Formats: sequence, C-alpha cells, structure tokens
Amino acid sequence: MAHKDRHEARDLEVHVRFDVKRNAWVFTPLKSENGSDPNLHVDEAAEVPVEGGRCLLLDWRILEPEKDGESLEEAEKAGIELQRGAKRMKDMEIAMEQIDEYVDELRSRQTKELEHLESTKVLLQEELSNTRVKLESEQMRADQLQVEMDRQKAQHKLEIQHAADRLGKSFRDNVAARKEVERRHGEVCDNRAKLSVAVEQLRRRQAAFDEERLRHDTERAEANDKISEAPEDLS
Repeated sequence: MAHKDRHEARDLEVHVRFDVKRNAWVFTPLKSENGSDPNLHVDEAAEVPVEGGRCLLLDWRILEPEKDGESLEEAEKAGIELQRGAKRMKDMEIAMEQIDEYVDELRSRQTKELEHLESTKVLLQEELSNTRVKLESEQMRADQLQVEMDRQKAQHKLEIQHAADRLGKSFRDNVAARKEVERRHGEVCDNRAKLSVAVEQLRRRQAAFDEERLRHDTERAEANDKISEAPEDLS
C-alpha cells in the first residue's frame, strides 16, 4: 500500500552553477533515472548561499513521490543510491577550494594596493620636504638681497651727499654735482626696480610653494583615506 505522504530519495543528475547576483549555488535537475523528464520538487534548499568566501552546503534532497505498488523494503534499498551523492559532495569541495583560491587572490591584490599607497605616501612626504628646503633657501637668498640693496642705497645716498657738498662752491661744480646726483639716483632707481622684481619673484615662489603644499596635503589626505578604507585584516 502506497503512503502518499512519504517520499523516496532518488539519485538524479543535476546541473550545478553559481549565481553571482543571488550569491548562491543553484541545482537544476536534468533527468530522472529512466531518462524521462522528472516531475520533481526540491526539499530543503536547492540554492546554497556563500558566506565568508566558502560554500555553505545545506541539507538538500531532490525527491520524487513514491509510486503505487512500491514496498517499504524497496524504498529502503533505494537509500543505498544516496551514496552516489559522495561524488557530488567531492565536486562541492573542489568548488569551495576554488572559491578560497579566489578570495586569497583578492586579499593578495588588496595587500599589494595597500603597499603601493604606503610607498606613494612616503615619496610624497620626501618630495614635500625637499620642496620646503628649496623654498626656504630661496627665501634666505631673497632676504640677503634685500639687505644688500638697503646697504647700497644708504651708501649711494651718502656718496651723493658728499659729492653735493664738495661741488657746492661753484656753479660748474654744482652742475657736475647735479649730474652726479642724477646718475647715482638713476642707479638707485635701477636697484629699486631690481629689488621690486626680486620681491615679486619671491611672492610668486611663495604662492607656488603654498599651492604645492596644498596639493601635497590633498594627495596625502586622499592616500590616508584609501589606507583607512582598506580592510584591517589584510595580511
């Protein structure tokens, strides 16, 4: 007598594939033992989700309703066929090993990217330090030039005054003194123009230094953000 609420496990061929969108192994029946299209349903899970990079295999069975006339003894013998599922389990283990290899590859790739970011950070810091030293040296030279310009200006002013005193006795001497004063004044104007050019160059270098420092700070902040976003357990 057939029990309609009891099912018999069958060793059936199935197609196994990994669905990326659903993040699960999907099992699709291909044919029954006699080669005909089965009228099957799936008990438990036919989709096996993946967690932590490994295949989590649930307890699943592809079942077929018991046919009229089959005895309980024959149904128990059919359970022997479930041993063939060991091969399917072996295939599952191979699939899980492949997933582990893929996860290891991803972890190694992330580690290399993190090392590259660290190396880039060190290079940027060295470049910023070298740029700061160069700009400080330029500032020092500009300060020295300013001091020299002031000294020459005072010296020229004193020389002009002495020349005016020496040539103030006569008209000719005064004319000569005036020319000398004008000549020295022209030199002072030239020096003042040179000083203005030097000051303008200093301002441009300072602006370039500020812009370069801002760019390096931005790049360093971006590198730090990438480093902080990388997984902490990379090794």
